[in-house]
Amino acid sequence: MKSRVKSQRLLALPALAIMLLILVGSSLYFKPAENEMPMGAHASWVDHYYSPEEMVEKSDLILTGKVVRSEPELRIDLVITRHYIEIDRLIKGTVEEKELVPVVQTGGSIGIHTTQAFADAPLFQKGESFLLFLKATDEGHYLVMGGYQGAGKIVAGRVRMYDPDDKAGNSFHNLSASRAAKEALGILR
Repeated sequence: MKSRVKSQRLLALPALAIMLLILVGSSLYFKPAENEMPMGAHASWVDHYYSPEEMVEKSDLILTGKVVRSEPELRIDLVITRHYIEIDRLIKGTVEEKELVPVVQTGGSIGIHTTQAFADAPLFQKGESFLLFLKATDEGHYLVMGGYQGAGKIVAGRVRMYDPDDKAGNSFHNLSASRAAKEALGILR
């Protein structure tokens, strides 16, 4: 009986070693290369807007502005990035003069932690300008309305909504930034 228990122990040790090697090997095998960009995550947004009127009406803040600073934060196991937006034109809402508007997005890197941004809502970059439809949070920052719906990147003076076929955003797509602001103001009246 003793030899049987001893042989089972001897078999268990190599089995554990093999399992450990498989785990370590697979983690190395599936790790992206340093210069390889991981794919973005996908999301089903909780809030979705079906018209520009609905998005304008439900926004707490609408503005055009430029990203002047971005700071990643770790929240439990999730990295978010807090961007600070310098306002070029305030269309709806109230903000103190010269106040930077904090906008939070999912995604970013801090230390060894990385969270992928959603594919349809890429992280803003310092120096980029946007038309933004924002919702205030209880934590003192803002979120983009509908995840991707409320952000249009301003490129060469024209608004590029992330999904130009989206019913809420297509009214602003490919307009000049000033014309898009006038359209939003027209909806407010």
